[in-house]
Amino acid sequence: MRPTPVRLPDEMLALACRALGFAEPKDLNPAARAVVQAAVRAQINPNPRARRFSAPRPATGLQGAFGFDDQCVDIKRRAANDFDEE
Repeated sequence: MRPTPVRLPDEMLALACRALGFAEPKDLNPAARAVVQAAVRAQINPNPRARRFSAPRPATGLQGAFGFDDQCVDIKRRAANDFDEE
């Protein structure tokens, strides 16, 4: 079962309210308060599976050769290992 959400105190939400551009915590409507509380909870208990930084992805170019540079290769026959021994 999910735990019952607990209302965070206004002192904890004051800094996040200013950062998000909201009014004081006591003046927030329930939807805006939920947004601010979610931001504060994410800072207190971060998700361990979330990526913390964006790593550059390896560059992938065109598909390399199959090992037969000068020959015409039938890919289906190569995959089936159905080459005639010459």
